[in-house]
Amino acid sequence: KKSQQSPQKKKKKKSKEKDKAKDVPPEEPPEPPPVRMVDPRLLELEKSKLKALLQLQSLSLQLPPLRDNTDNLLRQLQYLRSDTSTDKVVCDVSGNFMSSRDADERIAAHYAGKQYVGWKLVRDKLQELQKTGHGGGGGMGGDPRRG
Repeated sequence: KKSQQSPQKKKKKKSKEKDKAKDVPPEEPPEPPPVRMVDPRLLELEKSKLKALLQLQSLSLQLPPLRDNTDNLLRQLQYLRSDTSTDKVVCDVSGNFMSSRDADERIAAHYAGKQYVGWKLVRDKLQELQKTGHGGGGGMGGDPRRG
């Protein structure tokens, strides 16, 4: 048979357990270890490590702007590369870039322009001088075999 306890007895039992818990002194925290002298070389090593970490942190903060700048420069280079290599032709007379997709009017304007006409005159004069033997084209000093 189970013994049935009255609610008052149960309360008394619980209060006795609480009293026992109150009587037990709280556990004291363990004593800190005694202070030891630290080797000064270790302190210096710790300082240098912290300095190196701070330098790394400052360098890592500089990376995103550099990466953005590099990406921007690569985009510009690809644009220039595509701009000059895909449809550009160099004029044999003036050395200017001309687009192979230019309209006929624009090409005619180039051939009638001052740069093209000027360079054409210079090149024609050079050919004429070379035929007569006067246009060595050596610049200053000329050919040392000529007297």
